[in-house]
Amino acid sequence: MTKVAGTTASRALYLAAGLIVSGPLMLSVATDAFGQTWEGNHSTDWFAEDNWSGDIIPNGARSVYIDTTAPNPTKVTDKTTNGTAKAKNLRVGYSGEGTLTVSDGGKVNSNYGYVGRYKGSTALLR
Repeated sequence: MTKVAGTTASRALYLAAGLIVSGPLMLSVATDAFGQTWEGNHSTDWFAEDNWSGDIIPNGARSVYIDTTAPNPTKVTDKTTNGTAKAKNLRVGYSGEGTLTVSDGGKVNSNYGYVGRYKGSTALLR
């Protein structure tokens, strides 16, 4: 039998099929590790899971990207009811237009923060 990269030709087809099938799974895990994105589909509330990609409220383990103000801009309010908003790295207007309002006792905690990071991006912090 002919060898293909150290694998016999009869197994090469199965190996290639296995790599193609597992590729998207590996990619989705890697993409998920990059961070969460504000979608604002439900309301302005940071603590509403429907407003975030993957419907998960950020917990401080991943970076957070706020690059849209539509349909709703991001707000963090009333720390006593909701606790502290958390992000590993907070990026507001990182590569788009982002707004983050912290008011009425709200609090945000992150390791690093970026505001209006790239050329053409805009950010508003209140």
